[in-house]
Amino acid sequence: MQTGDGRLKSPGGEAQYRARLILWVVMALSTVMYFVVMRLVTPANPNENPTLVTALLIVAFALVVASFVVERRLLARKDIVDVAARRRQADIIALVFCEAAALDGLAVWFITGWSRSYVFLVLGLAGILLHHPKR
Repeated sequence: MQTGDGRLKSPGGEAQYRARLILWVVMALSTVMYFVVMRLVTPANPNENPTLVTALLIVAFALVVASFVVERRLLARKDIVDVAARRRQADIIALVFCEAAALDGLAVWFITGWSRSYVFLVLGLAGILLHHPKR
C-alpha cells in the first residue's frame, strides 16, 4: 500500500500506532485519576516525614529520567528482531516508570498528608507526556 507521496505504508503500522496512542492516553488519564483520588480522600493518620518526602521525590525524579534511558536502550537492542515488539516493550516500560513516579506521590499523600504531593503527579505526567508516541 502506498501513501499519497509514493512511500510504502505498512498496513499494520497505523494499528500499532493507535494501540501505542491508546496506551499513552490511558497512562496519562490514570495519573489524572490519582489527583482526583488525592482531592477526594483525606489521609486517616498523616505523619509528617520530610525525609520520606525528599527520598521519594528523588526516587520519582530518577524514575522519570530512567524512563528515557531505558526506552533508548531497549530500542537500540538488536536481539529482538521484531521492531514492533521492541517498540511496544520500550513504550510500556518507559510509561510504567513515569507512572511509578506518580504513584510515589499518592503514597506520600496517604502516609504524610503533604499538601504538595501533586508535585509527584506533575513529574510523572510530564514524563508520560514527553513519551508521546510518534508515527
